Amino acid sequence: MRVLPVVLAGGYSDKVAPLNNEKAMLRVAGRRVFEYQLHNVLSTFGRAVLVTNRPVETRDGVVNIVQKRQGIEGAVLAGLEHVGDHTHVLVVFSDIITAGNPYPMLVERAIASNADGSILVAPLGSSETYSTVAMDEVGKAVSIGAGASTMVFLGAALLPITAAQRVEEERFMSIIGGMASSGRLAAAIYPDDWVEVEYPWDLLSAAEMVLGRMDGAVVDRRAAISPTAVIEGPVYVGPNATIDHYAVVKGPAYIGEGAFVGAHAFVRNYADLERGAFIAGAVEVTHSLIDEGATVGRGSYVSYSVVGEGAVLEPGTVTKSMPAERRERLRPIYVGRRRVYKLGAIIGPSYRVPAGTVLSPGATLR
Repeated sequence: MRVLPVVLAGGYSDKVAPLNNEKAMLRVAGRRVFEYQLHNVLSTFGRAVLVTNRPVETRDGVVNIVQKRQGIEGAVLAGLEHVGDHTHVLVVFSDIITAGNPYPMLVERAIASNADGSILVAPLGSSETYSTVAMDEVGKAVSIGAGASTMVFLGAALLPITAAQRVEEERFMSIIGGMASSGRLAAAIYPDDWVEVEYPWDLLSAAEMVLGRMDGAVVDRRAAISPTAVIEGPVYVGPNATIDHYAVVKGPAYIGEGAFVGAHAFVRNYADLERGAFIAGAVEVTHSLIDEGATVGRGSYVSYSVVGEGAVLEPGTVTKSMPAERRERLRPIYVGRRRVYKLGAIIGPSYRVPAGTVLSPGATLR
């Protein structure tokens, strides 16, 4: 089996507004969303075709193609331009972030089942985008998107080249549905955590999953850490980052390249500060993603929020995070025995929040 891996990182979605409409390009813990599955693909196959809306910086083993035709079908056809002598294509939807690498298992499942191909499935979660999958007693997919099931398609399909080429005339999901109904498609059950990035607040769940897997502190030798600062637990501090006097960073937390944490600031519990983020003095940030070049002004409190690239929260900004509505896509947390839902503010790129503003739970600013 000679596999051509194609990672789909194009397309647009209004659901990730106001951050931008390219969810594959959003960031979590120093990587763009698409880079998580691209990394897994490269670890497995050593090469990949990456299909995007616009050219992106690539790494060794990656061929970047700009998608010209719309939809999944257009992206798959773009990837198939590099089919060569491959017998199979692995189509990967990059808006799923998995805690581990599922692709060796996916290939092994197809071979062991003597099937034409295989799809990745997982126990039914919060996915709105992907179809449910029914399986038979030997682990083959028998139907996709038809009827109730406890499994969901997890955005990866290993198909014969001849089947994939039918996207010229047929919908991609219809192709794998037809293969399933004819008993030619194995199902590989992914056993670990995963997050579908469909809405801005899904980035917070993804950061929690990624940062929760860190083991210990990693501080780049080029970072500037004040002797009175405190770093506790699993924390990543990138090159040229600065943590000023009496600041406390309590992990899991991510402090990206060139980020600044001011004096007496408190950065804790799944905080994600991307490259060049600026956290002024006496700020508290928890369970939030502060994107590249964003600024949080002195004395602010940011909780369960996403602050877009280059946005500015002027001094004294406060985010409330106990919403009465919009809970459908939120993952509950437990405070003692009490189940609660948390969502702060979603602040678009370059937006400026005036000093002293108190933002209601779920506020969306752009």
